[in-house]
Amino acid sequence: MPICSRCVSITVTPAKTVRVTGEYQFTWRETTSDAVYRSNGTPFAGTAGIGGRPTVDVARLQTIWTVSPRLSLTGRLEHAFAKNGLTAAGYRDSSYAALWASFRF
Repeated sequence: MPICSRCVSITVTPAKTVRVTGEYQFTWRETTSDAVYRSNGTPFAGTAGIGGRPTVDVARLQTIWTVSPRLSLTGRLEHAFAKNGLTAAGYRDSSYAALWASFRF
């Protein structure tokens, strides 16, 4: 399951309690004879032996707001751009959004 990736990232702090990170990740597989795998190690059905080496590019934006020393709020947006390692098997782009709170005691 050899997967390769490169990530370009930038983080800015527009306010003392706010941190914003933007990332762009390029992912590909070493060989097209192998399948494309999910992060949990299971293969995407129908991806072995078809398509090219590029599998997915992911754009990610995350904001963390430290409300107090014990409370922080995090928001994340991601968009996955399916490349020919996935599109040849019928997969397409997808998006993800999340918001969560972290309370430390």
